[in-house]
Amino acid sequence: MIMVINILGVKASARFNLTLLTIDLIGIMALLVFGYYLVINRGVAMPRLTFNYDYLVHGLTYSLRGYTGIDVIAQSTGEAMTPYISVPRAIIGGVSALSTVVALLLSLLAILSGALTIVSSNVGDPIGALARYLLHNTYLSTYISISIAIVLLISVNAGIVDFSRSIYVMSEDGLLPGRLSSVHGRYRTPHLAIIISSLVAMLFVIPGSVELITDSYAIASTIVYLMTMIALIIYRNKEPNLMRYFRIPGIVVGQLEIPIVSIVGIAIYTFSIILITLVKAIYVLMVLSWLFIGTLLYMLNKSSRRT
Repeated sequence: MIMVINILGVKASARFNLTLLTIDLIGIMALLVFGYYLVINRGVAMPRLTFNYDYLVHGLTYSLRGYTGIDVIAQSTGEAMTPYISVPRAIIGGVSALSTVVALLLSLLAILSGALTIVSSNVGDPIGALARYLLHNTYLSTYISISIAIVLLISVNAGIVDFSRSIYVMSEDGLLPGRLSSVHGRYRTPHLAIIISSLVAMLFVIPGSVELITDSYAIASTIVYLMTMIALIIYRNKEPNLMRYFRIPGIVVGQLEIPIVSIVGIAIYTFSIILITLVKAIYVLMVLSWLFIGTLLYMLNKSSRRT
């Protein structure tokens, strides 16, 4: 279904996302408003929390995972009417207004309401468990659970957009077979890249492991983010006179200009990859296997182009 929506165009995909996001935000806002109202009336029930190093390490790996998918905004730049305006606004708004604020408010609500144990013991539906604990209303709690579940389709849709555009650009640049950069005659979308990315996504579903999908995607995205931070330094110095509508501030070390975001990003993503390797080593090996397959495809395509 999502593959068809993406072939019809980015506008159809964006409307699909907006519809699901509206349903989800209504559910989250209802939970936050009623939840904090009840907490204020009943009084704060702060649990006794003890420091645990293992919990801290696991918590950091999961929190860093929360920002995977933001790169989809950048991948859609080529189809934006005014990317130099809309893309920075989308990234800043998506990170600050939605991801961080909502996550903090929900986490704080779980702690202040004394529902931390209930939420942590319901890993399949933590927000729904929080709603049932606070609201005791079957209809509202069910709506919130459903809204949280269907919003995952946004992540799936974003993943297809991201993956398909990566295949399209790599094909245009000669890194993959040129056929994959073909555009649909009517809908003007990279239909072959979308179909290929959808088929690969279907292959990941076959084992039936949600952890396999989320961990593999998160680890691969973290590696890509680290590479992007390094590439930004190289690009800034190779193309110093290029017109930039959105220029990230930087510092000059000798003759090298280093964007501040690259300094912070390299430190954070290197640290997160170390944490992930310690906690999820098996999935790191799977991602490296995937990297090996990609490198093999690149080498075969490069060889065929020479001949």
